[in-house]
Amino acid sequence: GVRPSVSTGQSLVVESHCLDQVLDLNGREIEIFFIEYVREEKKFPAVTALQEQVQKDFQVVRQTYHLHPARFDVAN
Repeated sequence: GVRPSVSTGQSLVVESHCLDQVLDLNGREIEIFFIEYVREEKKFPAVTALQEQVQKDFQVVRQTYHLHPARFDVAN
């Protein structure tokens, strides 16, 4: 999205997180697959509110993974 809480620009950005894993991806090319839509993009009144929402988003993803792990299987 355009990250309205931390940016005034309109450039599209993809931000991804590798939850619950420590990966060294420096210098590696990776593919990102969109599996599940979590929420609409919105502007938060403060960075702390954004951080709190991101933690909630992580919980939604973890719950989805535990309920439907096959959705997350991709070729290595």
